[in-house]
Amino acid sequence: MTERMRDGESVPQHTGDERFELVDAGADGHGLGPAFRGARWADIRDAVHTRPGDADFPTG
Repeated sequence: MTERMRDGESVPQHTGDERFELVDAGADGHGLGPAFRGARWADIRDAVHTRPGDADFPTG
């Protein structure tokens, strides 16, 4: 990796020679909360992407 300057800041530049390594972004939780246990993925997704008051969960 090399660096170049942009707007007074050093910006890393990838050369393509570096190996990508995915960082573990796991959470130290205890799984899903009670309202989501056994829920379908579509229901969880919809609950995450709605505003409070738009829909009540769980729906099934």
